[in-house]
Amino acid sequence: MNEDAKANSHERNAAQYLGQTESEFFVSPATGLYQPKSAEPKQEINVHVDANLESQGQSRERPKGTLEDSVANFLSGAAVLVSLFTLIGLAFTVKFAYSQWQEMVKAANASRDAANISALSLQSSETEFLQTLQQMQAQTKAQVEASGTAKKTLEVSERAYLSVGGPVISGKPIRLDMPIFNTGHIPAKDVSFLVFEETDAIAPPSITSTAPSTTFLEGHWSQWDLKEVVPPASSGTAIYSITVTSNPGDADEVAKGNQIIIVAGSVSYNYGFPKTPSDINWFCFHSFYDAGTKANRFIPCDAEAIISLMKKVIQYPNNYQPAYK
Repeated sequence: MNEDAKANSHERNAAQYLGQTESEFFVSPATGLYQPKSAEPKQEINVHVDANLESQGQSRERPKGTLEDSVANFLSGAAVLVSLFTLIGLAFTVKFAYSQWQEMVKAANASRDAANISALSLQSSETEFLQTLQQMQAQTKAQVEASGTAKKTLEVSERAYLSVGGPVISGKPIRLDMPIFNTGHIPAKDVSFLVFEETDAIAPPSITSTAPSTTFLEGHWSQWDLKEVVPPASSGTAIYSITVTSNPGDADEVAKGNQIIIVAGSVSYNYGFPKTPSDINWFCFHSFYDAGTKANRFIPCDAEAIISLMKKVIQYPNNYQPAYK
């Protein structure tokens, strides 16, 4: 082994002893010994001047970096430009979005104001409508009341009024003609008469009694139905009448006070206006002999009380007699 090989062998052994590999060392040009690569000097690109250019007063400086450094610098500058343009675009986007948001806020405020105005207008309209409706209801109620009052006034002034006059007596057997008066201005409708008749004999006062005694001779009841009774052309006249007869009765005996005639009943009728209730009138007459004047006349009596007694005496509803035609 020559000297150079021996030296290299010692150096490798020293490196292995120190725990380092051979690739981590280099041979120093200055000393010719192995040294750690961390102590190896960096290569630099020297700037030299071309002799020809230098003689012409010109110089050319060569780049100090590699191609990779140039690309890295270019990319770094491009990234800065991209970031700048991105920020500018973002700023415009934010500004546009803010403008749109402001317009939306204005539109929302306008819609809210319009809704408030509409609500106030609707509330005002509802209030005015309710007031108008109340006024109309009050006016309608007043009109209805006035109409009702006018209708009642008209009915009272124009309606039919029926009444029955005192009997006119004649003949044997007795015939009693009773006039019917309509003192209203329109015809009475659905007229119905219910009449009770009773004839009694009267005995003169006796020694033991100061009052005359009566003996029942005859009694019956009759009914007349008329479609209508119109008012007469002249007031106070009768154009209708009902006739009651008494078979045992004698007008001469009544005139002398030996017999008494009682006629009582009722007349029901509609007084002429549609959908009006029926009215009813009562009547009652009995003959009365005035011993002082020797005259006989018919006088009124209590219809309801007399009819109640007559129904028992004539055994109502028996003893019906058809109406005299």
